[in-house]
Amino acid sequence: MTEFSKGDLAECVYRMSPNCGELAVILEVNPYVDQPPDRNLHKDEYSCVVLFNKNNTPSVVRAKWLKMVSKGDK
Repeated sequence: MTEFSKGDLAECVYRMSPNCGELAVILEVNPYVDQPPDRNLHKDEYSCVVLFNKNNTPSVVRAKWLKMVSKGDK
């Protein structure tokens, strides 16, 4: 389990990123290693494929560089 899931809205908070402050929709969550599905993953253990508002190209962003804005509908 992760903090983020598909459809969530997040903000990039990594200051060195050109996308800092931009909103993005989470498209996919990618753990770095296989984990049991019931284990909570730390933000250092996965990245997210996101779609930023300003472009239509999916980007991979480390989860620790994202801040939750709102949860998507289940």
